[in-house]
Amino acid sequence: MTLQQSALKVAISQIGQHENPLGSNWGKPVQDYLKSVGIGFPASWCMAFVYWCYNQTGQPNPLIKTGGVLRAWNEADKKYRVKGDPQPGDIFIMNFGKGLGHTGIVEKVDKNFLYTIDGNTNDSGSREGIEVSRKQRPRSKIVGYLILKFNPRHNTQRGRVIKMVNLPMVQYSAHPVAQRRGWLKMQPCRYPVQYTARRLCL
Repeated sequence: MTLQQSALKVAISQIGQHENPLGSNWGKPVQDYLKSVGIGFPASWCMAFVYWCYNQTGQPNPLIKTGGVLRAWNEADKKYRVKGDPQPGDIFIMNFGKGLGHTGIVEKVDKNFLYTIDGNTNDSGSREGIEVSRKQRPRSKIVGYLILKFNPRHNTQRGRVIKMVNLPMVQYSAHPVAQRRGWLKMQPCRYPVQYTARRLCL
C-alpha cells in the first residue's frame, strides 16, 4: 500500500470525529491531531488532521510539521508541490488570502470536482467547522496539491538511503570459519544494499 493510500485509509477511519464541545477547536481526538504538530491549545486543525493521518501510516512522513496550511505548502519540498491532476490520498491546498487556507485529503476526482475528507469543516464546507467529513470541492478553487510519494522498496537507515535488491542465494551465516568448512546452509534472501556498497541486514 502506498503512502497516499495508507493516509487516505486513516482519514476515512476518522469520518464523524468532532470537537468537544462543538465550536471549541478542542476535545478528543482533535487535541491529538493538534498535538501531532506540536500545538497544545485550541486552534484551527485542518492541517494538523492531515499531518496526523500521514503520521499514522507507519511510513516516513515528508510533510512539514505545522498546523499552518500555507506554511505547509510554501515550505514543502518543490518535488512534492504540483498543480496537475491529483490522485486519491493527495493533499489539496486552498488559499483564501490574508494568510488563511484550508486543506484535506483527496478521496476521488472527476473532471470538475474533488471529493475529499477534511478536518475542521462542516456541512457547508467551512474552513472553521467542527468535524471530519466528506466534502465536494470545485477543482477551480484549488491552488495546488502536495503529492507525497514513498517507494516501499526503499528505506532509510541512519540518514542514508538503502535500496532493497533481490539476491538468488546467500549464506545462512557470515562467520569466516563456517564458510571455509562448508557448514552453511543456502537459502533465498533479500539484502538491503546501501548506495555506499556496504551490505547491511535490517
